[in-house]
Amino acid sequence: MQSDLSRELINQLAGSPTYRPALDASVVAIFEEKRQRLAAGYAPDTPLELLAWVQERLMIPLTEWQRLLSHCAADSGLLEDDLLMPIEEKLIRFRPCQDSGPTGDLVLAREMANGIHHALYDDVDTVLWMDLKGRPQSASDHDDVSAALDNAEVLGQWLRYYGPVDEKWICRSLSMDASTLSDLLADLTDRRALVVDVVIDGQNGSRVCDADNFDILLRMARRQRMNAIETLPAQRLALTLAHFQGLTAPHKPSSPDALSECLDRLTGLFLPARLWETEVLPARLTPFDPREMDLLIQSSEMMWIGADGRQITFCNEADLDLIADDTTTVQVEGHGPGQDLFPDPSGRYSLVALLGDPPRPAQTVLAELWDAVWQGRVTNDTLMALRRILYQRKNSGQATATMAPSSPVAARQTGSRRHRRRPGPARMIRAIGNWHLIPFPSPPDGAMETQELIKDRARLLLGRYGILFRQLLARESLAFQWAAVFQTLRLMELAGEIVGGCFFSGIEGIQFVSQPMWRLLRQPLPEETVFWINAQDPASLCGLGIHDLADPLPQRVAGTHLVYWGSRLAMVSRRQGMELTIHLPPDHPRLMDCFGLFDHLLGRRIEPLSRISVKSINQRPASTSPYLEFLRTRFDIVVEMQTITVYRARIG
Repeated sequence: MQSDLSRELINQLAGSPTYRPALDASVVAIFEEKRQRLAAGYAPDTPLELLAWVQERLMIPLTEWQRLLSHCAADSGLLEDDLLMPIEEKLIRFRPCQDSGPTGDLVLAREMANGIHHALYDDVDTVLWMDLKGRPQSASDHDDVSAALDNAEVLGQWLRYYGPVDEKWICRSLSMDASTLSDLLADLTDRRALVVDVVIDGQNGSRVCDADNFDILLRMARRQRMNAIETLPAQRLALTLAHFQGLTAPHKPSSPDALSECLDRLTGLFLPARLWETEVLPARLTPFDPREMDLLIQSSEMMWIGADGRQITFCNEADLDLIADDTTTVQVEGHGPGQDLFPDPSGRYSLVALLGDPPRPAQTVLAELWDAVWQGRVTNDTLMALRRILYQRKNSGQATATMAPSSPVAARQTGSRRHRRRPGPARMIRAIGNWHLIPFPSPPDGAMETQELIKDRARLLLGRYGILFRQLLARESLAFQWAAVFQTLRLMELAGEIVGGCFFSGIEGIQFVSQPMWRLLRQPLPEETVFWINAQDPASLCGLGIHDLADPLPQRVAGTHLVYWGSRLAMVSRRQGMELTIHLPPDHPRLMDCFGLFDHLLGRRIEPLSRISVKSINQRPASTSPYLEFLRTRFDIVVEMQTITVYRARIG
């Protein structure tokens, strides 16, 4: 999005060639490679995406088309014939002037062919139509479904994919006579869609340039004058993501404001429901108090939303359009799961109210509610309902979340049946909170509204990670994955809102960073900090297939944790501490901090472990490990056979 100041500056430069800077040829070349999707990682990588690109471009010169196909094949790993086979009947070659030969051929989408023909070549009788292999076709062989197009708009749309070009080049590329072209360029200039008399440094003659592209080129030239950022080793990525997400300094109170800020950043990210209050939030807010979660949800528009596989995300009601998908349209129209349970679709009801008159069995209604919850259609205005489902005992219909006891001694006894209180059915019904349908908005009406929605999703992702690349977004829901936002990211890059490039090694394809991340990459990171993350944390690199890491990463499973000392992987804990891999010696001064992970597992407020049974350390029996004495000084431990059982350290 351009600011008023930027547009005013462009208008001044458009009318004042004397003060207009000459553009660097290398900047223009980089711009055109990206704008035409010829840069590595930018090319369409599916047949449908390639077809859509031709439709957007209107006309692609044959030589450029051949380059594009080559890049598409390289980026997708498909053969050119495999890319073209599903769509070749929807494309056509057009030769406006038979005398020009193949060098003057243009590739068009069939559905656009007649509209473009009549807009630019209506008075030309010698045009030649061909299939992609150059075999002639009659005029009746291509579709005639495109509406009449404005000739100046067609030329203007075509010029949007180029930097500054001279008029003779346009005439040759489009087989257009100079007089007709001059009239169309004058029309575009009057509309302030074109900048004339643009100069490229070191090249003779002046050129014309799309006004928006000229703005982008000025921004790119300014950015190039700044100090470039060298590609960082993949080893630095974990610390960068963790620092950006606040894991390197989590010691702030778990207040509603801090929680809201944290959850806003993670909006739309679906994670296993148990993970949020046991791992993800405690890693960012220390100490984490689950009562603050209840307060936030009950006093604000924040809500939790379920998905298949007992996953949830958090979202403000105003942001529901960001996470809506095609299936939510069904609910908007009044036919979604759980809809029949609610007398008023906008109302909130207790479980008792939903039982009906005469009342249906509570367990039947609850089963229907939870079925709708895991389809993302119904929620509850308290997390207690969710906790009861997540932490229920096996073979029991009622439960509450196990909360951390107040003393280490009590911690060892939480497994005893006599310390658990089983709520009766009536009490469970009263405590369940109020249920309601999730008020998803209707989908956007037009293409512009849809594009703005995708741009907001891209901004949300940039706020979450700071850096975006294909592998990172593979774990997001479909609306937030790479294929859904990539084209928008390209446009945001060209508009100067984000920066594209190769910022970390070991990552395949293009990477984009936000302006805050761009600034962060230019600053030193806290290499002396120690932090832990769960392997399924959004800041975790596990399972992403990133190359060039100094230490291999474990699988992305919930029972695995990683401890970092700056950018170095200091410890990996598998199966809730049962198997440890420690990369620091027993006498290392930061080892004490690394076992803050155990403090968390034993002392967290939701589902704390009563004990940790360590069976192996660095693939040796734990009881014979050189780390035994360290653990003895750090925790209260019991050594039995080959296992070390770790308890919270005694107070005092």
